[in-house]
Amino acid sequence: MHSHDYDSLIEAQQGVRANGYTEEFLWKDGEMLSEDSSVKYDPQDMLIVEHYRFEGASDPGDMSILMCIESKDGKKGYAISSYGTYADEKFVKFLDEVPEKEETEVTKKP
Repeated sequence: MHSHDYDSLIEAQQGVRANGYTEEFLWKDGEMLSEDSSVKYDPQDMLIVEHYRFEGASDPGDMSILMCIESKDGKKGYAISSYGTYADEKFVKFLDEVPEKEETEVTKKP
């Protein structure tokens, strides 16, 4: 599901921003908000386009995921979450309800 390979979360964040995913979607007080906190999103208002997972080099429990997201109101951005031991269960549940863009398979001719 990745169009790029990144070695670190910071590199991925810089890369997706350079590719037009500039809005940071924030999980705050149990709600997904736009960067300026003026818009609240429900899972059906968003689409996960791609995602990147990272494990901390020194601590396997230090795991994070960056998701490229497109919203129904036209914003392209990203959200960052911990997963595993440090995950926010409510945020994980919210993200599980956000649809993911389906990958299309290229059909080979026989």
